[in-house]
Amino acid sequence: MNLRKIKLDLTVALLNNASGSNAQKIAKDRLKGYTEVGKFLQTRVVRKKRYDENFIERSYAIQFEHCTLNLDILSNRKDLYQVVNGFQLTNKLA
Repeated sequence: MNLRKIKLDLTVALLNNASGSNAQKIAKDRLKGYTEVGKFLQTRVVRKKRYDENFIERSYAIQFEHCTLNLDILSNRKDLYQVVNGFQLTNKLA
């Protein structure tokens, strides 16, 4: 699995999300395009932290057969705008 290529593609896709909408869906759809990650299994919230009445940071684990994407998203509840705070792609087979 070429993790470097996948990470670069994912970075570009998330940076091009100028509207700030549903970064989780963008990441999941982008990874589905790679056969080497395998079949999509599940998405779950790993952590949720509330900063104030408007801002929430959530950490998601988007699991595929051969890898897991940990995605940290800061979202504004008022206007539903999202910013990716970071991500880590790990290969289950390594």
